[in-house]
Amino acid sequence: MTPFQLRAELPGHEEDVRCVAWSPLGILTGSRDKTVRIWKENDSYQFSCESVLVGHTGYVTALVYVAPGASRWYPEGAVISGSRDTFLIAWSLSTFSPLHHLKGHKYQISSVVLLSDGQVASASLDSTIRIWQGEQNVRTLEGHEGAVLCLAALPGDGARLLSGSGDKTIRIWAEGRCAGVFTGHTDTVRGLAVVSDLGVISASHDQTLRLWSFAGETLAELVGHTALVYSAAAHAPTGLIASASEDNTARLWRGDGSCLQSLPHPRCVWDTDFLPNGDLITACADHFVRIWTPAPEMAAAADVIEAYNASMAAEASAGAGGQADGGGQSAYGGMMEDAEVLVRPGTKDGQTKIIKEHGTAVAYTWDQGRGEWEKIGEVMGSAGASGGGDTMAVGNRLHAGQQWDFVFDVDIDPNQPPLKLACNRGDNPYDVADRFMEQENLPITYRQQIVDFVLANTAGALAMPAPASMNVDPFTGAAAYQPSATHGHRAPAASDGPNVDPFTGSTAMARGQARQLRHCPQRNYLIMDSLPKADALANKVRQFNELVKQGTDIQSLVLSEEELPTSGALDGLIARSAQSAAAGASTSGRLPAGASLSQQDLALLARLLRWPAPQLFPALDIARLAILEEQAAAALASTAGPLLLSPQGDIGAALATAFGDPPVPANLKVGLQLACNTFRHAPLRAWVASNQPALLDAFAPACTSPLKPVRLALATFLLNLSNLLYSSRPKATEAGVKAQALSALSELLSSCTTDDAEALFRVLVAAGTLVMEDQEAKSIAKQLSILDDASKHALGGRGREALADLQVLLK
Repeated sequence: MTPFQLRAELPGHEEDVRCVAWSPLGILTGSRDKTVRIWKENDSYQFSCESVLVGHTGYVTALVYVAPGASRWYPEGAVISGSRDTFLIAWSLSTFSPLHHLKGHKYQISSVVLLSDGQVASASLDSTIRIWQGEQNVRTLEGHEGAVLCLAALPGDGARLLSGSGDKTIRIWAEGRCAGVFTGHTDTVRGLAVVSDLGVISASHDQTLRLWSFAGETLAELVGHTALVYSAAAHAPTGLIASASEDNTARLWRGDGSCLQSLPHPRCVWDTDFLPNGDLITACADHFVRIWTPAPEMAAAADVIEAYNASMAAEASAGAGGQADGGGQSAYGGMMEDAEVLVRPGTKDGQTKIIKEHGTAVAYTWDQGRGEWEKIGEVMGSAGASGGGDTMAVGNRLHAGQQWDFVFDVDIDPNQPPLKLACNRGDNPYDVADRFMEQENLPITYRQQIVDFVLANTAGALAMPAPASMNVDPFTGAAAYQPSATHGHRAPAASDGPNVDPFTGSTAMARGQARQLRHCPQRNYLIMDSLPKADALANKVRQFNELVKQGTDIQSLVLSEEELPTSGALDGLIARSAQSAAAGASTSGRLPAGASLSQQDLALLARLLRWPAPQLFPALDIARLAILEEQAAAALASTAGPLLLSPQGDIGAALATAFGDPPVPANLKVGLQLACNTFRHAPLRAWVASNQPALLDAFAPACTSPLKPVRLALATFLLNLSNLLYSSRPKATEAGVKAQALSALSELLSSCTTDDAEALFRVLVAAGTLVMEDQEAKSIAKQLSILDDASKHALGGRGREALADLQVLLK
């Protein structure tokens, strides 16, 4: 085979190019910038952008061209694009305006193909395949146990279809039924392409491609990529197969499994396709589309090659952290080995290897007990270490594979060696204590002692959390009531139960893994317990009571003259709700005997929770405080129903009203705070568990809220939910909740700004917790590009640490 070389670079997209497809119109590309572009070839073998199709509200993930006459539902042809926004758009070939939107999928579209009978098939992270006739969804194919990530239309009659999934299988469908299952891949099946009359090629997160017969027999395994393989394409005239991978290469193969050539790219290669003449198209995360050709006369001009080489050099330098020299060598002077050696077990406990990673020397040690190589840390400039030896030179204060400002020896047990306690300047001492107790499996009773120890030994270098301050209503004056601030939150005590205690129980992580991860998994439920000004809250309820009296026919909702006076029933409810919040912040989580909310209090609260949406948020705030006390939580859980509008006055109905259309901003904030506090006690946690999909659906509009407090409250709810899911180890049938939660986290991540440091931290910890020990969730997180979105934020402190955790978990 004549080697391929760069033919052209197509600049224009503003973000990653996620999908490419050839068509007679030209090259079709879809991007994270939410556009579809059409590139036309000119007489000099180059391409220029002819059209930009704008209409999606999420990034474009899938494309297919429908030729005129190929489908009776599109007699004049169409371009069909799928997106993260959950719908497809069919675009006119004459005007490039939308013909119609295809709506029905719950989550991101992952693939779209044209079937042999002219119908269109689409796949989604919602684990379904939908068949469309025009804009009509005529059939939904179900059977995969994970997200469906790729499709391939089979030739011939019967509109047969192949699908690949996060459940590691490929399914063949005929007449709407599953006609067979192909098994062999050990991880997510991400890409599919038909290879002439031979069979089908699949790309997988297990870093391989497989060539299958149409009967499901493995004909060849294509091995060579060193990271996830995202896409595959085939060219019938030449018999070539192409693949796109996270290892920053596209590769060309023969069907017998031999790799003919690797085409390096500056960043991840998302997709690939062939031109009719056999040239290759690649879609890259550096925002470029590239064309590669074996024809010397079509090779790129010198300035294009120079620009490509400069991009490669820049990315290589960035990947090495500025430590690589011109030859790609680390500042470390010893011999380094390739990462492949870590596939083989070590020969003894503590054996060390120095591995080359992106031009940097990284030390790994063999943990005999766990049977795996543990990453220790980056090796600093030294010529004394060797690739197979047991010595290394690392920076000062290295512990558990990281550099720290402080590392202390702590004697917990005089009969055991001292434990290592590590922290950095600016750390919250309570976070330090929590992390240390989790690492060493210590009881929570040590917490305050550890906090006192680190404060005494770091000379003021750690940051004590600032006390919560009272809100000031910007519309009604200083200290007037408004829905409470989102910064008033805390982690409950260990008495909350086994799902909350981060230091005991069967869900504790192995010590080796805990040393690698600083914040994941999340083991505490965070609550919103800041107290509003009682008299301002009562006055707001009285003000709204007049509006309710004028605007409703249900007079039982209106508070009576006997309930409104100072020290009356309303003030009593608010006072006892505040006492409930205080009890929720205590170790026991219980009020003194006789101080719980009475039946009369709960009945009054139920009436307030039935108020119309514009006047609802004070009632939500009272409920938010009340449920922090155990008995009140149990009482409200006993009446809580689904998130449906109803006259019952329960939490479910109130949240349904709060998140109705049009939304009231104050309702969004306080409603989410209320939802966060439902995790405090077991009865309402059970209610959350039974209503997870409905809650996520209801809260979806908050993902793109322009209000910072709403974003933080939603991030906190999703963090609590991730803890619940991790602790309960959901069955495969509940895996869709994780996909839904990850999708919400991805949307929220895109909406956050540089001012959202705490929300960003919680989003990343939630994502890390959701993907732990769950390959399908990892696959979905990668498909959603959560790491890429997070990397665009200027993260500091704990945010950087949470991002590092997520990077480890998504390897």
